[in-house]
Amino acid sequence: MFKAKWMYSLVLIVSLLVLSVSPASAASFPPGHTPPLGDEEPPQIDDFTPMPTDISSLGQISVDAVANPSPIAPYQQFVYSRTPKFFFSPKTNATQYHISVVDIVAEPDKVVYNYYGTGGCTNICKLQPGIALKTYRYQAIAGGVYLWYVEAMVGGVWQGFTTSAPFAVLSTGFSSTFDTSTDKWQYLSGTWALNGTGAWKAVGPSTTTITALQKEIFTNDYVYEVRMKRKTEVGSLNRIIFMGTPDPLAANKTWDTGYYFGYDNNGTWSFWRRDGGLNTTLLYDSVPSPYVVPYGWNTLTVWTDYPNFYLWINGAYLGMVQDATYRGGLVGVGMYEIDAAASSFLVDSARLYYSATGPYELTGAQLGAPLNRVVTGEIE
Repeated sequence: MFKAKWMYSLVLIVSLLVLSVSPASAASFPPGHTPPLGDEEPPQIDDFTPMPTDISSLGQISVDAVANPSPIAPYQQFVYSRTPKFFFSPKTNATQYHISVVDIVAEPDKVVYNYYGTGGCTNICKLQPGIALKTYRYQAIAGGVYLWYVEAMVGGVWQGFTTSAPFAVLSTGFSSTFDTSTDKWQYLSGTWALNGTGAWKAVGPSTTTITALQKEIFTNDYVYEVRMKRKTEVGSLNRIIFMGTPDPLAANKTWDTGYYFGYDNNGTWSFWRRDGGLNTTLLYDSVPSPYVVPYGWNTLTVWTDYPNFYLWINGAYLGMVQDATYRGGLVGVGMYEIDAAASSFLVDSARLYYSATGPYELTGAQLGAPLNRVVTGEIE
């Protein structure tokens, strides 16, 4: 896990000179110009912070133009663009710069691309290759976490790479209707299939948690909303999961960690947290609500504003939960099955988008007032 302690002691001059660029080369290094690759441990989402849109917000940046160029941003940060901008310090008399991006998860030490731009910047240099990178996904099997390096050419000679900088590329969200596709979704337990009427249907064995996940990693400040239906069963929760990690699944197929927000057809809702297998922290349990529609369609909405989570059912505000345990991970949907013969679980739609504000207008008092904690029993 990366725990970079990066200090910027540089003086930033506001103007940025955009470099003129040449096309990217094939995924290999020029002879004699290989970055100092090593065994990098795949990072966790909590290891990164958002890359600021305004580089001046990084603080005081001083530039030693005699030394080799060094990465400035993204550095231990995540970006939401698949074609990110790379900012770095300049080198005196440089006529060309070379950026290499290396995959450190899906195919460790694989060069994704090399990119070149001419010199001329005197303050903070910037290059933006137009080559799309992959987003960070479940088990990182598809990539999304990278290192980047930069070197300068002076007097026709490449000066060599310096410090590497890790970064992750995150998805900007999704909108799934399940009319004809379950793209970017993966079920972990139970049997799931499109029902032909615009819903994703799940069934499963008794005393089992039936869940599916969206494959991309998300951090904070997002709205996650799912419309779902449980036709008959009472006494088991239908839920959304966020900031979660499924592996290893517990014996009853419950995710290992994450937050759960669910409702029961008895007209109650609950909010709880998993901290490894079946270790459960109940935050709000079986809270009666007139907004739950028993046996009908219910829309569960959460807005994450770490460490505050704002909750709605069918557009009706329930309140705010405060908890600082997790701040990034996967999102999912599911149910607990008491009696496999009783009913199926239907998901009509699911969407996630980043937002600095909630999906519904809230008063200042609502924004600052956590719910009164209600805990009465156990959660499956």
